[in-house]
Amino acid sequence: MSQTMRWGLLGARLGILALKIIIVLIILLAIVPLAMGGLDVRLPESEEASWEMEGDVLRLSTPVEVRNGGYFNIEDFTVSFSFEDDSGDVVFNASTEPVDLIAGRTTTFDLDLSIDIGDIEADELRKIVFDGATYDLVVDVETYYMMKLMRLGVSLSNSFEWSPLVSGFEILESEIRFERIDTTAYVFVPYRIYSSEMIAGQEIAVGCEVSNATAQIGFGQEAITMSSVTEGEFRIAIDEEAAAWMGHNSEALTITITLDYMGATAHESVDYYWIPPGP
Repeated sequence: MSQTMRWGLLGARLGILALKIIIVLIILLAIVPLAMGGLDVRLPESEEASWEMEGDVLRLSTPVEVRNGGYFNIEDFTVSFSFEDDSGDVVFNASTEPVDLIAGRTTTFDLDLSIDIGDIEADELRKIVFDGATYDLVVDVETYYMMKLMRLGVSLSNSFEWSPLVSGFEILESEIRFERIDTTAYVFVPYRIYSSEMIAGQEIAVGCEVSNATAQIGFGQEAITMSSVTEGEFRIAIDEEAAAWMGHNSEALTITITLDYMGATAHESVDYYWIPPGP
């Protein structure tokens, strides 16, 4: 996995995506026959469409105002969208609750779309959490008018880049150190994690393993609370026999950090050559 951020913060990217959904919605509504009088769609100026993470659920919620200037009520107006991968398979989808748009009036309804990340298959979940991907956003509008005698359904798709929730992490190799505290030897491993502001305040499991050429000689795991840039340091107790050897001998070590978020995992390893302190 790359140690650098591939794209901007996910919150910013998804804010753009939210805006695209609204724009696509406006385009779709423009297809409604002019004989109906036309529809005017707007977002309240005080509101900004944005995504938020609530537990394992990704949610977009924003009020939308629709002015029905026609002669007929528009019934069961529904907006649906889906994300499709490059094979055309649906990764996840969602839809709004049906709403009636009364003729000659302005109706405000919530564009409330929810994605349960926990329902996504393992391969796609890793892309969403760690790797990023390109998806097609497919938006569908379905509605009825003239007392439900006529149905209107229109659809449009647009591709976009999904930025990962965790965009990079690294082991600060130059700051790794070995210390003995009382009778126990420790390796201290500093690390840095870059992530979306969307998951700030949420926990991610981080594990650290230290091994030599033959065996694991130390391991630790902890849950940390995320911010956009999270820095921490593992204190790994070293096996007594290995520590005694390292007190007088050089040793080639492999240090691996593993991240686990919502069941998706990623690893980062460095080779570290230990040289014992001089006499």
